[in-house]
Amino acid sequence: MQNIDFQLSNFFFEIGRSVPLWIVVFLATYSIWIIGACVLLVFRKRSNNFFKDLLLLFCATVLAYFLNFIVGHFFFRDRPFVSFGFDPLIGAPHTAKSFPSDHAAIAWTAACYIFIRYKKSACVFLVLALLVCLGRVLAGVHYIGDVASGAVIGSISSLLVIYLAKKRILF
Repeated sequence: MQNIDFQLSNFFFEIGRSVPLWIVVFLATYSIWIIGACVLLVFRKRSNNFFKDLLLLFCATVLAYFLNFIVGHFFFRDRPFVSFGFDPLIGAPHTAKSFPSDHAAIAWTAACYIFIRYKKSACVFLVLALLVCLGRVLAGVHYIGDVASGAVIGSISSLLVIYLAKKRILF
């Protein structure tokens, strides 16, 4: 399975070098901020309780980040540019973990939260979360398995926080 992850990721690393650099940098670095701005817009327009939604999403994001930290501690994997010996297209510390992707976890936490709570806006967020993941792989700072695991962790975090909120265990 790891060999497939490496081969498929390497395919995307090559594509990342043929795409204009500004596109890769935008997707890998700045598109996550667009998700944050869109979250605020959706909450402002559609939320009955802006601050509660914001707090719940914050809790889900912190949970995703914490779970990523734990998983990354037990399953450390070097970044692709370290393993394959190439220069990444964006700045990333070579000593930082690759698995799982924090950017993917945060993007999918927001996308899953919006998908569950505000279905009309879900498509935009799902596409944005996919673009964040794609950008991280194209830039050579994550493998596909890293962003996939981050997406799963982020989704589970949102599901858990929403479940706890509905059961009145959380807020």
